[in-house]
Amino acid sequence: MATARSAGLSFGLVGVTAATDHPEAAQALLCTGSCSDCNATKAVIEQMSATSALPSTADWWMRQLWTQGLARINASWGFGQILRTNNLAGLLRRRLDDSGKDALVRTDAPEEAFRNLSEAVLSRLRPIAASYIGTRATYGGCKLLRLPGRNMTAQEYLSGMWHHDRCGRRLKCFVFLGPVTPASHPPLVVPRTHRIVYYTYERWESTRFDDAHVAQSYAPPLTLQGEVGDGFCFDTNSIHRVSLNGSEARHVAIFEFHDEGLERSFRQSAVRSPPFG
Repeated sequence: MATARSAGLSFGLVGVTAATDHPEAAQALLCTGSCSDCNATKAVIEQMSATSALPSTADWWMRQLWTQGLARINASWGFGQILRTNNLAGLLRRRLDDSGKDALVRTDAPEEAFRNLSEAVLSRLRPIAASYIGTRATYGGCKLLRLPGRNMTAQEYLSGMWHHDRCGRRLKCFVFLGPVTPASHPPLVVPRTHRIVYYTYERWESTRFDDAHVAQSYAPPLTLQGEVGDGFCFDTNSIHRVSLNGSEARHVAIFEFHDEGLERSFRQSAVRSPPFG
């Protein structure tokens, strides 16, 4: 702790900020657990250090992602127009509703109706992922997600607890297939928490945080809402959760990008079930 303080690092109950500015000092504080945890932590510090500078050519949207850990997708991206053509959004919502359960559906080989949206999204997001994550950025696939039109418990849906995703710097981009309102389980993201290096990436339990701690320690969370075709991209290293309260279903397409080198390091370190892809 003395080493970290002398280097000007800020640290709290969940991790260390500015760790990439003084990696050796950060490692002295962070690498105190198991070998797999220490190796994973070092890999995360190296990953964040390699992409720690905002590109000089970055536009306003990229600056938002870089400084806040998230940036919104609006109507100017054109995804809403694609989803309204031939009622594609309605078709995808029915596909999820007809599954008969709260659904998470992979679409790695999407049907023709989905292909236009997928190609438009990827053409826009691949360059962003490469700039934000680095040259090892890889596309991890797309999933369609439905949350039910009723209140849930954290035991039913663990993403309703404040957490990070146990995989260092990573992007998830959500495209809304229906309106997202306060009644339809909107996602919440705490801005400016994406640069934390956490004390553990191995123990799942240590990635879930108490509501009171988050309220007392960080800026107020942003609630992500919008119309069909709107959405957002965020760094899943940020502290985030979904609202468990809702009377309407939520339908979204989720596109994921991660660092294939970091994924390889986590697997070599035997970190249990890191959620890449």
